[in-house]
Amino acid sequence: MKGFSNSLNTHYALGTKTLATCWKVTLTNGTVKGFTEHDSDLTVSSVTYLAAPGYTPSDIQISAALNVDNMEIIGILNSPFITEQELNSGLWDFAHVMQFRVNYNDLSAGIDILCTGHLGEVTAGRISFTAELRGLTQAYSRTIGQLYSPGCRADLGDARCGVNLATYTFTDEVDTVSADNMSITSGLTNPPGYFNFGKITFTSGLNNGLSMEVKTYGAGTFNLQLPMPNLIVAGDTFSVYAGCNKMLKVNAYAYGHVDTSSGTTINDASRTEASGYFTGGVLTWMSGLNTNTSQNVSSSSVGSLVLATAPPNAISNSDLYIVNPANSSLYSGDCKVKFNNVVNFRGEADLPGLDKVLQVGGRK
Repeated sequence: MKGFSNSLNTHYALGTKTLATCWKVTLTNGTVKGFTEHDSDLTVSSVTYLAAPGYTPSDIQISAALNVDNMEIIGILNSPFITEQELNSGLWDFAHVMQFRVNYNDLSAGIDILCTGHLGEVTAGRISFTAELRGLTQAYSRTIGQLYSPGCRADLGDARCGVNLATYTFTDEVDTVSADNMSITSGLTNPPGYFNFGKITFTSGLNNGLSMEVKTYGAGTFNLQLPMPNLIVAGDTFSVYAGCNKMLKVNAYAYGHVDTSSGTTINDASRTEASGYFTGGVLTWMSGLNTNTSQNVSSSSVGSLVLATAPPNAISNSDLYIVNPANSSLYSGDCKVKFNNVVNFRGEADLPGLDKVLQVGGRK
């Protein structure tokens, strides 16, 4: 049963009420922010609730059962108190929230708590943000235990994984930045793909202390999953650790770049695999005019690949690509090849897929 002060209870019984709704948000870094729908700022228990940032809450859904109580809030990014940089940095994701009512003409009457919980993932659009407030019973809907999976369920470097990330962490500074703030070049010379799925953390500049997952890496160039919230400039320093594809038994794909090309033949000195290894496989372009297009590999030899068909656009020297063999069940995932950590692999590499599960009995 809800309880609040007698003074506030008496006010509720009046025909005309002077009520205002307030939000108290505690960000993941401990910062407390207060907002109100009232037309002027309110100070409650030493916290100032600002009227400037406008927001539109939806109806609150609350039940007596153990269903998850939730509501949605939409706000406008027109205030220095709710910034796109904070949202993109993840400070608002899963922040603790308390929503309550007060009598704005008598703040000493106390508060009437409407709901408490945590924000879900906050998404920012061009001019607004949207967040779902999840009630306390959200915790009861979480999966307890682990599910079978062909991929590793440990996080790289955690207690179950056991890899010492310091051994695989490198530092450097930014040489150049792409116009979309999602790609940077550096002086690192690690093999192509070494930092795929890894994490880069900026140690200076406007993004100091912020991190982002690496989507692809090759020839010193990092392509990030999302643009950083602040502008990256040449000279910004960073640290980055190797990524893990969380697989043990995978197709032995390889990353490379074009040294020279002639017709459908690609020459790449980094291709040291045996002749025929990639024959029948697929090559996908990761940069250049043919980005995201694929061609079948008709034959391969040490230092070269021959495509079955020419790509739609011209091939340029230094174009990056990824190539997969036709069929390989080699234990060639990052867990073995990059980290030599098979003993701590937390997956089921030989788990059959849905094609096996749904297969009609006695048929292949």
